[in-house]
Amino acid sequence: MRTTYAEGFYDHSKAFTLTTADLDIITPTSVAWNYKTIDGQYLSATKNETTNKVMVYEITSAIEVSFDNKPDLTSVKVYNNDSLIYSGSIEALSSLEVDTSDVIRVYIEAKWLHINHREYHGTIVYDFYVRIKNRSVFSISSNTVSAGGFIFLDCSNVNDTEKLTFIPSREGFKPVFRQYNNRWRTVIPFPASTDETSFEFTVSYGASAESFSVQVTPVSEKTPYVTDSPLYTDTYNPQTIQNAILNTKLPEITSVYFRGNFENPQRGRYQALYTHCSTVSCGEEDYIAIGNKYILKDDAANGSSVKAIQSGVVAYVGHSDELGRFVVLDHGCGLRTWYTDLGSVDVDQGDLLLLGEHIGKTGTDPIDGVEGFSLYCTVNDIMIDPETLWSSQRQQQK
Repeated sequence: MRTTYAEGFYDHSKAFTLTTADLDIITPTSVAWNYKTIDGQYLSATKNETTNKVMVYEITSAIEVSFDNKPDLTSVKVYNNDSLIYSGSIEALSSLEVDTSDVIRVYIEAKWLHINHREYHGTIVYDFYVRIKNRSVFSISSNTVSAGGFIFLDCSNVNDTEKLTFIPSREGFKPVFRQYNNRWRTVIPFPASTDETSFEFTVSYGASAESFSVQVTPVSEKTPYVTDSPLYTDTYNPQTIQNAILNTKLPEITSVYFRGNFENPQRGRYQALYTHCSTVSCGEEDYIAIGNKYILKDDAANGSSVKAIQSGVVAYVGHSDELGRFVVLDHGCGLRTWYTDLGSVDVDQGDLLLLGEHIGKTGTDPIDGVEGFSLYCTVNDIMIDPETLWSSQRQQQK
């Protein structure tokens, strides 16, 4: 079997293929391929397809190509208008940023060496053009944010969020992207304690990249709350409450449930006794609140319904000394609201609640005796001001 007809009997007489992320097979310009026959001889393959034309391939978002069998040696060069813009490995090619919509030229030489008694060896050369289609698009919900708030970052035309880069990565924060309609979304929190006046970052995916600058305004002045009763004690001070929240292990929620604005409880039967970052004075002690305390208005009955301020899935139902009976509602992208100090809980973990649906009933605070509940908000285990949930900028998020 030393004729050209013998090639059909050997699968390894076919050179390996190079494929785009869109599953288009790239035709090489030359193939020098040798395959081993049953009697141990190597013959030159003659049936591998090549082209003498410089083909144009459309690739979505990133210049990402791969072989069905990894070469031993690869040389990759990329040109834009005859200027060399990249020289390196085929693996790093997908991170190449291209700032022009023009087509670019890619040259690849791949070699499989004659080693280890292989049944094949050879060299394949590619010379082709790439046009990027459906470039990735990035947007943020606002370029200003108050400390204690957050913004949304949306990404479209992205196939693999693991290949999204976010630079610089802020200490204690790693973006968690979730699918939201036809795009991917993450929430970027800004703790009330931040000393940042601006935050600049770049997000990129393959050939697409965009830089953003977000102006951070300080926490606004809030009316202090003064009480003669021991509202906070060593057991119930904000630090122990925060620890109780952040130490609660919650399941990962992969869906995004919120749409538009969150509902302000004060529009219903409640009034805020104090809110996040208010100074709460008890005798000679001052505390900075980490959540909102809501009490029933004078004309409301005890045991009033506590409702979901936005759609979400019940991630946790629990009880602790610091939080009393509590429910955690996960709205997606790591954004959660915590309803604590409840008198009763009427939902179960895993329940899907829509905006305004019943969670439980108010309880009587064991320390100050008022009827109501406490509301906290976290984004990826960072405490956030609940009032930013119903700020005007949320209206933009449909």
